Amino acid sequence: MTVPVVIVNPVAGRGRGAASKEEIARAFQQAGQPVEILVTNRPGDAAQWAYEAAQRCVPFIAGAGGDGTANEIMNGLSRWLRNGGDPGTMPRFGMIPVGTGNDFGYNFGLPHEVPAACQRLLDGRVRWMDVGLVESDTEPPLFFVNGVGLGFDAVVNIQSRKIRYLRGAAVYLPAVLITLLFYYRSPLVKVTYDDQSFEDRLMMISVMNGERFGAVFHMTPGSRIDDGLFSLCFVRKLPRHSMLPMVPRFIMGTHPKHPRIMMAKAQKVTLESSEPLPSHVDGEIYSVRARRYSFTIMPWKVPMLC
Repeated sequence: MTVPVVIVNPVAGRGRGAASKEEIARAFQQAGQPVEILVTNRPGDAAQWAYEAAQRCVPFIAGAGGDGTANEIMNGLSRWLRNGGDPGTMPRFGMIPVGTGNDFGYNFGLPHEVPAACQRLLDGRVRWMDVGLVESDTEPPLFFVNGVGLGFDAVVNIQSRKIRYLRGAAVYLPAVLITLLFYYRSPLVKVTYDDQSFEDRLMMISVMNGERFGAVFHMTPGSRIDDGLFSLCFVRKLPRHSMLPMVPRFIMGTHPKHPRIMMAKAQKVTLESSEPLPSHVDGEIYSVRARRYSFTIMPWKVPMLC
């Protein structure tokens, strides 16, 4: 008999992942549901184990971690599909959000308390979700679940990793302030999305499947993770004195009304930058060297337990 698989990232949430293992085991035991709990040791473990679990046709695969853990598991499942896996027999996917930002889980209203998140998995309610693919001129292709941030946002992500004395959402606000002080780049970027094209100096680009980054920043308010489209946010070059007032706008989701902001939706996107455009994918640094990117929504959807 195949049993569900839960993959725990022990370093997620700066230790919350490791602490969640016993709670997960207890929740499944109390529900009378056998479960296989695996604890990652290195990057790539979650992707490989998800691939192998899909081959065994387990009922569902869940991650206990943050957006990076969700990304790895989805890359394992997506690789299984590309290698001939049947979308009709794909294991359901789930998350126990114990990471730093937990932006992916936000799209589904997942609780941060471990027992409640486990109960969502056991209840079995499914919502079908889209998966994106990013390709660049410097890095291997990578699937993503929540979104890709380029430019200013990626530098914030890099800065957040240097802040060791805070946890959770509190990490990102000081990282934003540091980036505001030291980063002021707006490369000339040619953007093509579906049948539209423009060229401008852009400080930040968000290619979103979900809505939020950094636990509090609503990059594309109201975007849906199941509509078959990317939600796009382009921030044109701003004067330095205008940058700080933009922060609360992104927190409240009112920035789309700003004249230097452009919002759009598309199935395919390409970017060509005049200089290296740093990027993160689902909160993990993807490239600091790439100048060309392409983004595609996959033709299949994934059953997400929520």
